[in-house]
Amino acid sequence: MKRIKVLCIGNSLVADDAFGPQIYEYFSGRSYPEHVTFHLLGVGGLDLLGHFEGEDLVVVVDAMNTGKSPGTVRVIPWQQIEKVDGAPVTSHDIGLDEVMKVGRKLQPELMPEEVFFVGVEGKNFTGVGQALSKEVKAAFPIAVAEIERLLNGERPVSP
Repeated sequence: MKRIKVLCIGNSLVADDAFGPQIYEYFSGRSYPEHVTFHLLGVGGLDLLGHFEGEDLVVVVDAMNTGKSPGTVRVIPWQQIEKVDGAPVTSHDIGLDEVMKVGRKLQPELMPEEVFFVGVEGKNFTGVGQALSKEVKAAFPIAVAEIERLLNGERPVSP
């Protein structure tokens, strides 16, 4: 069996940054085989390295801020993640591309075979105590479908 880990990143108290935690809640309320695990992380960046334990597939879920239209869902293999205007793809400090490069040098035996980033373009990253924006909320089922495709060994539909 392929070992699969889904890392959901974000802050459940801050508007669109709560996307990752809400995805975690959705999936953790369902039954999956033992080889598929879901984890909630408050931050991303280099902290992700501690969660790579030799999985075959890791799916990183987070809100992103790349300048695209709010609610845009993207599924990106880590090799294709690019910085936009010098900023990480996610709303966090260091991007997944840098994490993977560092991990491949420091702990190659623990790095997953495949890593996909599933992100939704956020609109509001400062609204403490606010709900997801309507655009991110509308994108939720699209992101769920993309994650399920990955868990089933299918390739993503979104670019």
